[in-house]
Amino acid sequence: MKEPLVTVLITAYNGNKYINEAIDSALNQNYQNLEVLIVDDGSEPPAKNNINRIDDSNVRYIYMEHKGLPHGLIKGVEEAKGEYIAVLDQDDVLTDDSISKRAEALRQDKTLGFVYGNINYINEEGNIYLSQYFKHFEFSEDFIKALLVSLIGPLKHSGIMFRKECINDVGNYDPNLPAEFDNDLIIKIAKKYDFKQINDIVVNYRTHTNNTSSLANHRAEGLKHKLTLIEKYSDSTIEKIKYDIGATIICFAKILYERFSSKKPKILFDLAGVGKPS
Repeated sequence: MKEPLVTVLITAYNGNKYINEAIDSALNQNYQNLEVLIVDDGSEPPAKNNINRIDDSNVRYIYMEHKGLPHGLIKGVEEAKGEYIAVLDQDDVLTDDSISKRAEALRQDKTLGFVYGNINYINEEGNIYLSQYFKHFEFSEDFIKALLVSLIGPLKHSGIMFRKECINDVGNYDPNLPAEFDNDLIIKIAKKYDFKQINDIVVNYRTHTNNTSSLANHRAEGLKHKLTLIEKYSDSTIEKIKYDIGATIICFAKILYERFSSKKPKILFDLAGVGKPS
């Protein structure tokens, strides 16, 4: 039986340092029926100028006017030919059997809207400094709380493979959420479909030592939309208040985590209670 087509969706915007590594990690998979769809969200110069394998028969490139990441993802979902969609950030790297493991899980269980796997954290040089193992969740207030109000979270967007028809069924990513659009989509699908954790590391997730002030601005913007989702999806007024307080604390904790985790991972991840630095 022919393997279902998988689209590896990469959105790009003015950050091409690692994009060839991301593309290679997709094209070098042991899964054969695969396309790599690159949606360039208005990079200047265009990202295609720096893509080594732009003419590969399994690569498609789309350039669009800059509108922001959720719009690039929406375009990618609309243009994807695959039955399944694996979102890959332009600076992340798939592990060798990442696609085959997740696609097989979706193929075996038609009730699943998405599957997610574990991740390695890598630094800017590509060195692994932590392996994180997630647990399985059922959809509940606890799942929403873990997704919106926790330092690490119960899964990573780049570790998920979605069933495309399920994304379309819930209305795709929300273009009105400049941040937290990934969590919004996850919750929408999880409310309606089953989902599953697979016990394999599926992606190397790259962290950066960003400028702290710009990171703080990004997290402050994200907090506003995180609170929007808490209001949207939390049933209890008391729980909403707790979530609001927790989200505020977590927002600024993440600034410290993302700024210093690759330098002092053991301390931070011991506090968070996940994984062991490699």
